[in-house]
Amino acid sequence: MKKLLNLLLVLTLTFGCLCSFAACSNDKDSSDVTSGAVYQIKKDADGEDYAVLTKYRLNDEDAEKVADGDFTGMDELRNPVINVYETKNDKGEKVTYKVKEVAESAFSGQTVLKTVTFGEYVEKLGAACLAGCSNLEQITATFVGESKEAYNEKKTMGYLFGTTEADGTTSVTVKHNGASGSTTYYVPDSLKNIEIKNSADYVIPDYAFYGMPCETVTVANMSAIGEGTFGAMTALANYKVPATVKTIGNSAFEGCTALLFVDFSEATSLTSIGKSAFSGCSKLGKANFADEGVITVPDSVTFVGERAFENCTELKTVVFGTGVSALAEATFGGCTSLKTVEFKNAAEVKLGIMVFHECEKLTEIKSASGKTLA
Repeated sequence: MKKLLNLLLVLTLTFGCLCSFAACSNDKDSSDVTSGAVYQIKKDADGEDYAVLTKYRLNDEDAEKVADGDFTGMDELRNPVINVYETKNDKGEKVTYKVKEVAESAFSGQTVLKTVTFGEYVEKLGAACLAGCSNLEQITATFVGESKEAYNEKKTMGYLFGTTEADGTTSVTVKHNGASGSTTYYVPDSLKNIEIKNSADYVIPDYAFYGMPCETVTVANMSAIGEGTFGAMTALANYKVPATVKTIGNSAFEGCTALLFVDFSEATSLTSIGKSAFSGCSKLGKANFADEGVITVPDSVTFVGERAFENCTELKTVVFGTGVSALAEATFGGCTSLKTVEFKNAAEVKLGIMVFHECEKLTEIKSASGKTLA
């Protein structure tokens, strides 16, 4: 009897191993696999079931078409919305789980991806989850980086792309903790737009979009543009400061070499522009679609930091509203095309040292009364 039991145990273990092997085999990308997201069900701290997107895959047929550049009939695969997972239980009943996590490297290498939307239930995005997605054009999410609580390198968009080089990507060195930290990521050249549909209580972190190759970034409920938030975004051509923004931080747009125009027309809550905020924006003011070369700072702004517009070499005219009564050191240093600066504040305007250093074309500085100051 004992021998029989041992034999049955061996057979059971052997069968279990064979089943495990078969399951692993079936999990591979093959003609039998359904293209799309693979989910795992877990329980949260409250005992509630939720879904984790562990992998995004294609079967052999779809993978071959994508390799040939054929995306016919693949709209859903190309533009997934990750928010809920609908399936059937053992009884055949429909069940729905909130997708709260996306695993590390989940979409890695999926060139089928064109846009991806991470919905309101998604709370965590794994490292390099979008690595090598070389056709990706747009990301929509409710936070930046890994999660709303992320810190250091995990609080930047670069974190989602990984540190491994891939075809169709460009290396971007992303700051994430001021001068004390940076990481090089490989971001898809195709990336054009980022949209963050954040809640009002979520503050966009410093360096959030630093170095991203996007043409546009849209953020809801933005109360402040932090330090380095849009820094080194060399494809960003225009930016409209939202009415909700109260401050623009140090180096917020520094090094945005393609930035032609910043629209302050709705920025009625803006009170300060930080140090080096637009430094190195060499094309700023080249066009604003109304009056070439003019930047108008709203009345609500009372502080402009040192070197705020340094080396904005295309800038020709700047008009400050009634709130600005002083300019800090080298505010316009190296603005070689600057011709006119106007202050609408009727009080005396104090100018720091070297405010207009190397502004060789500057011919007039106007006060509210129209009196020429220089």
